[in-house]
Amino acid sequence: MEIEVLHDETLKEGSFFVKEKGKRVAELSYRKISKDLISADHTEVNEEMQGKGVAQAMYHELIRTARQRGWKIKPQCPFVRKMMKKDPEVHDIMEG
Repeated sequence: MEIEVLHDETLKEGSFFVKEKGKRVAELSYRKISKDLISADHTEVNEEMQGKGVAQAMYHELIRTARQRGWKIKPQCPFVRKMMKKDPEVHDIMEG
């Protein structure tokens, strides 16, 4: 199953999300604390999409985007915090 992760953002916040049949079935949201620091604050995956790698796909897109834009990530969300702590490759962009 190929997972297409979309990205939506405003001046103060954003989200990575997955749609199925026109509606959001998963979302990883963040708030912009400053121009180079975001707080990843929530990850949610609908029950029917759980166990299919959707949360991981959104997480990887978050990391890719953060590196591309020079962001550090403050992982407030338990899922993002767990993923970042166990991956030494991203410790350089983890804040706190």
